Amino acid sequence: MISLDDYDKRNTALLFVPSFSNDTSSPRRLQMQEIQKLDSMSSDTNMSDLCKSFFDGAASPTSATLDQDRFQEKLNILLAWAMSLFTLGVHRPYAICTLLKLWHDERTAHLAKGKHEIDIDVFPAMYNWLDTSASARNPANVLAIGITLGELTRSGLFSYGRYIRTLIAQGKTARCNGHSHHLGILRALPIFVKGKDLMYQRRMALSGDDWELCERDEREEQEQMEAFKEEVHEYVPEIFGYSTSHTCLQY
Repeated sequence: MISLDDYDKRNTALLFVPSFSNDTSSPRRLQMQEIQKLDSMSSDTNMSDLCKSFFDGAASPTSATLDQDRFQEKLNILLAWAMSLFTLGVHRPYAICTLLKLWHDERTAHLAKGKHEIDIDVFPAMYNWLDTSASARNPANVLAIGITLGELTRSGLFSYGRYIRTLIAQGKTARCNGHSHHLGILRALPIFVKGKDLMYQRRMALSGDDWELCERDEREEQEQMEAFKEEVHEYVPEIFGYSTSHTCLQY
């Protein structure tokens, strides 16, 4: 016969008890601390101080020997944090761009003081996030990635052309692998400099050797651009030289 003590032992064993760790070196705890630093950002935040607080230790721009793995961890947190811009703040891409630019400038100034070779290249770390992270592989984040990397491109921290060439070199294009998640990202990235070679590389990366597909893609993009212009014309007519009252009369 089962006693009450046996029932009590069974019920206790079935209870879910979350584990807590007081270890301040726990990777998960440290990650949450970094995210809290970013979440606490406001209009009064001193971005230079936040940069020094976020990029600490071996990832600091003034570190004698920069730990690339630690810097990659910090960058991964920043980029993943920026993916919530549509629900938690449209400022996020611009905030992380500011932090990375401050880090880059501080690192450049630090290396210039010594006899170190000034060669600061953050592109490989960004590409690694694009290539391997779950956030970058999520189709729902494509637009957020386009906005974030577009801002980083404008600041000179990311290269659209280098991204295309890397994809071509690694066979992650429509010509070799039409299922790569990079193709959606490449399509969403803004182009700030239009060169014939760059546009040709983009076309080959997105459409491969299928010229019918290429023409269809170009048609769709042109239609999307025209629709976008119509929306801008309606809501911001000043860009096209019209006054608000003039536009209202048209409608």
